[in-house]
Amino acid sequence: MREVKELDITADNLVKSLESLLKEKGHEVKQEQQRNRELDAKFKNLLQEKESIEAQLQKILDNHYTEKSELSSKIKSLQEEKKTLKDVKEQNKQCEHLSDSDSTEVDLDSSIFLQEDVGWQPIDHEQPSSHSVKKVQDQKNKRYLEKAQARSEENLRNTSNEVSNIKSRLIDVEHEKIMLVKQLTQFRSKYNYITRQKDKEIQRLKSELERVQITTCGLFFALSLHDTFHVRTKNPLLALNFYKLNRASHLNLIYSSYIVLWYSMYSNV
Repeated sequence: MREVKELDITADNLVKSLESLLKEKGHEVKQEQQRNRELDAKFKNLLQEKESIEAQLQKILDNHYTEKSELSSKIKSLQEEKKTLKDVKEQNKQCEHLSDSDSTEVDLDSSIFLQEDVGWQPIDHEQPSSHSVKKVQDQKNKRYLEKAQARSEENLRNTSNEVSNIKSRLIDVEHEKIMLVKQLTQFRSKYNYITRQKDKEIQRLKSELERVQITTCGLFFALSLHDTFHVRTKNPLLALNFYKLNRASHLNLIYSSYIVLWYSMYSNV
């Protein structure tokens, strides 16, 4: 009778230990779930940060291509301006050659005067000679070509400045692109670190769960031995309920054997 009481006390202690252990492990499982939720939140934030960085990088690349196209257009315009300037200089040289080869002097004050928009006009009604007309027209063309050359040179300077500005902007774009690539690399490192941490936490949780299952299996085995001596427990369906909660475990076969043995002995009391 004394041994039965001692076994009854031992069984009560085992049941209490089991309930305490399950409660403790349930609290740890909740903590692990909370940590997993925090890791998931960090993971989502990193994904949003990645999308933002990729959007900024794509925008910079689009601007880069646009400005590169503008630069090509400006360079083409610059080449056309150079060609125009070359033609103007060539025409100016031809006019200077014609003026130097002709020794006839023209008195512009007494016969005609130059006017760019209208051309030459005689002051009196006397018709100037064809040679004088040719001389005046050559001088008029020379002035026009000089002004056209000045305009072409100014356009050339403006185009060169615009090309320099675009090249400077392209350098800035390349710098921004490098910075974004660095940020993307840092994000990938952070992402890999959090992924590794999450995998470690999951693996640790699995190991802890297996340890709890093995410990619980031992407790059920002790309860089964206790029922062999026909001692009534307070929770006859505790093992069966725990088995149902852990039916996905690889220890189901062991649990089943212990539960069938334990329940069959209890039913014969």
